[in-house]
Amino acid sequence: MEKASVSVKIYNSTYALTTSASEEQVLKIAAEVDRRMQELAESKKLLQTDKIAIWTALDLAADRLELQEKCVALKQEMQQQSVVAEQKMQEKYAALELEMQQRNAVLAEELQSLQARYDRLLAAVRER
Repeated sequence: MEKASVSVKIYNSTYALTTSASEEQVLKIAAEVDRRMQELAESKKLLQTDKIAIWTALDLAADRLELQEKCVALKQEMQQQSVVAEQKMQEKYAALELEMQQRNAVLAEELQSLQARYDRLLAAVRER
C-alpha cells in the first residue's frame, strides 16, 4: 500500500504523518490521542506537554494490555467451549454408533430367522 502524508492536530500542535493507513483511520487515532491528552492535562493539572504525552502513552498502553488480556481470556474460553463441544459430539457419535450396532444385531437376527423360515418352506415345497 502506498504511503501518504496526513496532517493531524494533537494537543495544539500540528504533525505531518507519513503512513500507509487511511486518512480517516489516522484522523480517528489522532483525535483519540488529542482527547486523552486534553482529559489528562485537565484531570491531573499538568502543564508540560511531555508529561501529558507520557501519561497518555501510559494510559493507552494500559488499555492495550487490558484488551490483550481480555483477548487471551476469550481465546481460552473459546478453546474450552470447543473442547466441551467436541466431547459432546464424540459422545453423541458413540451413542449413535452403539444404536446402529444394536439395530444391526436385531436385523441380523431377523434375517437369520427369515432365512431359517425360508429354508423350512423350501424344504416343505420340495417334499411335495
